[in-house]
Amino acid sequence: MSLHSTARRAWITPIKPIRAIVLLAVAVLSGCASQVDMVEPITAETVPAANEGIVVARIVNASGYPAPLNQLTITPQNLNTSEDVKFQRLQSSGSRLNGTSVFASAVSAGTYSLTSLRAFHSNGTFYYSHAVPSGTELGTFAVAPGQVTDLGTLIYYQKPDGDRFFKEVIRIPEQPGEVLDKHFSFYAFDESVIQTWNDDGLDDERNTFFASAAQNPTTFEERYLAPDGSLYFLGKLGVILKRTADGEWEMDVVDTNLDLTAIAQNDAGDLVVGGAEGRLFIKRLGEDWSDLSIDHSYDVEHLMFSDETTIDLIALQVLQLSVLRSDLNRPQLGWDEVNTYATVRGWKTSPPPEAEKSSNKPSVPKPRRIVRSELHEIDGSHYISIYTIRPSYSPLFGQAKASNYAYTPATWETSTPEVMPEIVTSIPAGKSKLGIKSPGFWSWSGLPTYSRYAASTDSWEEVNAFVYRCDTDITTSNTCGTNESTGKTITPKKTNFSFRSVPWFSSEQDAIAVVTFTDRDFWSGETNYDVKILSTNDGGLTWTDTGRSLPNDFCASFVPEVDDRILLSCSSTGDFYESTDLGVTWDHVRQHEDF
Repeated sequence: MSLHSTARRAWITPIKPIRAIVLLAVAVLSGCASQVDMVEPITAETVPAANEGIVVARIVNASGYPAPLNQLTITPQNLNTSEDVKFQRLQSSGSRLNGTSVFASAVSAGTYSLTSLRAFHSNGTFYYSHAVPSGTELGTFAVAPGQVTDLGTLIYYQKPDGDRFFKEVIRIPEQPGEVLDKHFSFYAFDESVIQTWNDDGLDDERNTFFASAAQNPTTFEERYLAPDGSLYFLGKLGVILKRTADGEWEMDVVDTNLDLTAIAQNDAGDLVVGGAEGRLFIKRLGEDWSDLSIDHSYDVEHLMFSDETTIDLIALQVLQLSVLRSDLNRPQLGWDEVNTYATVRGWKTSPPPEAEKSSNKPSVPKPRRIVRSELHEIDGSHYISIYTIRPSYSPLFGQAKASNYAYTPATWETSTPEVMPEIVTSIPAGKSKLGIKSPGFWSWSGLPTYSRYAASTDSWEEVNAFVYRCDTDITTSNTCGTNESTGKTITPKKTNFSFRSVPWFSSEQDAIAVVTFTDRDFWSGETNYDVKILSTNDGGLTWTDTGRSLPNDFCASFVPEVDDRILLSCSSTGDFYESTDLGVTWDHVRQHEDF
């Protein structure tokens, strides 16, 4: 039986560029709530009923959708025998933006199949919902009273097929009891009697499909230009894609199915990668990968070499950020804590001053969840931005508060800058360099703005995100002609656009950019998107329409670290195109395998 059964074809979805998470006003959800039992994860206080067992699973999101898959729906075999028998919708334990969700819930004994995976997040006013149906080829499993049924790892993968993709759910075995042991350590269980999926003879076929999916990543978490000129792309399921300095493509893999999010290389060629649940690996020049993983409660977010043998690691836990350091010359590589940060006490090495006591009671900072951090190097100074939310908030929504600090890389001593630089970070852009300004309160788009570094004046010059139009045509003229009936001069209309990716400069002044013009109808609420390739020869002050087109609608991201040609990345497929004539023609240099 093929994993691509005819029934699965009903779930084909057109591929569209993923611009942002779409938030919908809260409304009545699809389906009848009375047919579904919402099942909370177990806690230290959970006492399963006499007829209940524990269902355990991990979901790995290997798609391009950023939302955590926090719901898992299973169907009892006897669903239609009674109105009291309902779908069981398991809730994940917390929601972290690390590509992984874990489940452990008590459900009634019986035989079940997997119905769907789902991301559902709400902030009270808006909600985000994305459902992933599963097929019958995943099989069935039994739940026995007082026992554990471990479903292993379920992977959500989007398989491209032309201008569409299939929503695939792949199941692979993991070490029985691993999720319980790591994430629900309070629950006592007998490892010798853990149950799993019923044997249906299709494991070899599933493993073959999984191997093909793992070798064909469709989205990349991180991009990194190494000292030797190699460009690395961190994919899903432990895959590392490498474009060498001479333009050749290579693939490597480390022993994890979890997201890789950080990478660093020293001048000697030693490579270190890390990611979700503390996964960490090193590949010394000429050797194989070695596992250096730290505690699973950490998500590795940044890696950097401060010298040839000293590597720093920034890892997040729910309420704490840690800066760890190790020396590669140690016989046994270990990690020293250099500094830590938590909202209740600030930095360990430089805590905030004590709060002033009032006539009532002292002000005590409340703990906040840390959702991410960003590192910036601006004019030789180093900064870290730490984004936090209230513990009850979903990390998916934009209520994150940024706290900014200056730090010294050698010691990680921190201080609070009186004023953050206007340019918060700089990035390569072909043969130029761009600075990024964070969006202000009155930003019309909510998007950052770019400034180009002008080497001749050692200053930053803003890159404009608008054109002037005569009707639909883009113009650099200050007139659209004369109105025949009135004799008055017709003034071009200013029209804003948003950059789909970083503009790419072929020289300090010449660049092209993929942009989107958005037209929203006030009455119907419909939004139309017009994608164009524009060019500039004055550093981004004015833009003209090239009339050129992209090789595919979902291929719109320039890779700015490459400066001798345009390298174009395709969202949702993992394909790459190159152009040596500024987008007049495109060569398909890396293609997703059709499996």
